[in-house]
Amino acid sequence: MIYTIDHCEPFDGKEENIWMKAEHIGRYLFAADYFAGKGGGKILDAACAEGFGSLLLERSGLDVCGMDINKEYLQTAKQRCKGVFAAVDFEKEEFPPEFNGFDGIVCFETIEHLDDGEILLTKLAASLKDGKHMLLSFPNAVYEKFHEDGTNYDPYHKRVYQKDEMAKLVKKTGFKIIDEYGQSLCNLLYGAERAAKKSNRLSQKEIDGLFRYDEKSLMQMTKLIGYPDKTDIDNSYSFLWILEKYR
Repeated sequence: MIYTIDHCEPFDGKEENIWMKAEHIGRYLFAADYFAGKGGGKILDAACAEGFGSLLLERSGLDVCGMDINKEYLQTAKQRCKGVFAAVDFEKEEFPPEFNGFDGIVCFETIEHLDDGEILLTKLAASLKDGKHMLLSFPNAVYEKFHEDGTNYDPYHKRVYQKDEMAKLVKKTGFKIIDEYGQSLCNLLYGAERAAKKSNRLSQKEIDGLFRYDEKSLMQMTKLIGYPDKTDIDNSYSFLWILEKYR
């Protein structure tokens, strides 16, 4: 699955990017269920963008704080949600003092946007209570595409991580991997979409017209095709890891 946008806002009403929207919503639905099942508490949404995911977490009774580098996105997040939000450059700035002592963290599709992901993971570990969990997602390197000069097809992806490389990085920064999930069905359907377009069986407009893009419909569809599970994880566009802070 290849898209070249800096972030995904699933509830923008635009009739496009259905599989990406299902993936993004699915991760947050999973996170909401996961942390609510752990007793709730104070949750950090790292790189929250416009706060659609923060809102889904709040709806599950979680106390959500959000951070993002984009101040404009944060204005929307603050209008949507009750939590505290802060503008932070993860690589250059420290977290605000109140962004500490978290019972859980979500950090989805973020680390690949940084030159040095270790800086972010170190800060996230420091802000998380010992023994608590972080949900981390990052792209499957198999599906990253490159130009002939070696630059990434997606200009917003600065780093590509192999799974073994990421495993070493999370261990180095104070985490251990508890579990792994994927969303392979979305990637499979994206492949079917590409094949249908390539053979001229369907146009992009016809494909986009097959679906409904209101929030209720997207949520229902996501629960069917985008909720992370154990099916064919290695063919998922991204991996979702449950990490535990061990120090």
